[in-house]
Amino acid sequence: MITQRRTSSGFCRNDESSLNGGQLCLRFIALAGVALLTLTSISSAYSQTTANTPEDLTTGDEISLKLIMSDQDWLGRQPMSPYWGDLGQHVYYSRKRPEVSINDLFRVSVTEGNQAIRVTPDHAAKESVAGGVWRYDSESQSYSEKIYIRKGDVYHRDLRDGRITQLTRTTTPESQPLFLIDGSVGFRRGDQFLIRDLETGLESEPFPLVLGKEPSEKKLDDAKKKSLQARQQERLFD
Repeated sequence: MITQRRTSSGFCRNDESSLNGGQLCLRFIALAGVALLTLTSISSAYSQTTANTPEDLTTGDEISLKLIMSDQDWLGRQPMSPYWGDLGQHVYYSRKRPEVSINDLFRVSVTEGNQAIRVTPDHAAKESVAGGVWRYDSESQSYSEKIYIRKGDVYHRDLRDGRITQLTRTTTPESQPLFLIDGSVGFRRGDQFLIRDLETGLESEPFPLVLGKEPSEKKLDDAKKKSLQARQQERLFD
């Protein structure tokens, strides 16, 4: 004879001809409880992960490939944007900090082991910066100087001794640094083009740079006519 008895998790089958009927029922209840706890944990973790995720990255209750690729912690915090140091003794790279959207700068020596050292913010100004403009010295046949922009200010580095000098500290950001033929440094500050003498520290403006609308053809024709009339009057009175 086969009977059924209701439990809190559903119906359990109890076969009176089998001695293991009750044990099978208890195992079924236990497995159902474990499965419920597992689904609850996955749902909670998924809700925390997608709490700050744009709506277009989720597809209903499923985890899309686009959502997985949007979180770098799921893919691993691999090194990014590597570059050589100015003196050729170190390699720099960026790496995402765990659980936050901040990238830290790391330095690895190529001569003293390969241990990566995180560059702290108070020491960042003394480290090499990617990019910049280099000056080639024909006598030594090597690069001797470098200028670059860091946080809107102009910096100069002597590659012979590694010394770094901050040339500007202004509220208006500078840009487009370059070396001039006489060894001085030129750069833009807003609409101005300025020159800095590295020996004296003198900063000068060689010419005023005026930005405005391009003159129309009519104004150009009028200017040409006035110029022609002025030259004719000068010849007449002379």
